[in-house]
Amino acid sequence: MVFKYFPDLITKLRNMVNHHRHNLFWYMLFLRLTPLVPNWFVNLGCPLVGMPYRYFFFGSAIGLIPNNFILLQTGMTLKEIETIGLNFKHLLVLMALGFFSLLPTLFKKKLEKLDEKTYEPVDPREN
Repeated sequence: MVFKYFPDLITKLRNMVNHHRHNLFWYMLFLRLTPLVPNWFVNLGCPLVGMPYRYFFFGSAIGLIPNNFILLQTGMTLKEIETIGLNFKHLLVLMALGFFSLLPTLFKKKLEKLDEKTYEPVDPREN
């Protein structure tokens, strides 16, 4: 149904996945660590855009550990909860872990730009 109604969007997203193939693990880790994107959406979307299985598997296996720990901790202390509400501390921890997972991608781009500037070819006729 998605391919039928949104073929241009799927093509665009697949091209983006292919363009960023060298950072897909880090993007998948970000999607699993951060609470910004629901897990059901990631589960449905990854096959549609051509996410390789190994990145999906390892990103999910590692990225869901902190969230599952928080959920288990909350479940174990459920009887002690006196007020109902969002725990901002846990939300901030998940957000921070998600953004830290993108740091290798950021640094890789910065290092590539630095290398391009450092190793510019020198014309021997200029001397």
